[in-house]
Amino acid sequence: MTQLTPHFTWEEVIRSPTAVRLGIDNTLPDELRDNAHRTADRMEEVRALVGVPIHVNSWYRCPALNTAIGGSATSVHPLALAMDFRAMGLRLTRAFELIAASHIGFDQLIHESTRDGADWIHLGLAPDGKTERREVLRAGGVALGGPMNFTRIAAG
Repeated sequence: MTQLTPHFTWEEVIRSPTAVRLGIDNTLPDELRDNAHRTADRMEEVRALVGVPIHVNSWYRCPALNTAIGGSATSVHPLALAMDFRAMGLRLTRAFELIAASHIGFDQLIHESTRDGADWIHLGLAPDGKTERREVLRAGGVALGGPMNFTRIAAG
């Protein structure tokens, strides 16, 4: 594996079982490499804060993949500026609380879960030139890929 930062790899940036299953090319465009670096650097801060390894569920999503999984039209995953992840060995509610209370910069922090058992944290960064809002949300839905209901916990 090719290291991007000490704890994240380039393979994690583009890995997507859904893309493989659907035959979608999820190759990261060269012009988004700096964004992937920026996200990885921020996630190194998160990893240091929570004190446990981070499992990447989803990072870069090409527009076709974002559409296929029902991602938001305003998602920053297609810019490589968001990561959905789990903190291994730490309750996600605790990891979410630690990040929300920290001084780590983010645009959106969302604890997402579904009734069918999916559970993850989304951390998104603002595109260059935009101010990070530090918007903290919880989202819940019935099933993975289905609609989610969002509740704002805090905004900047």
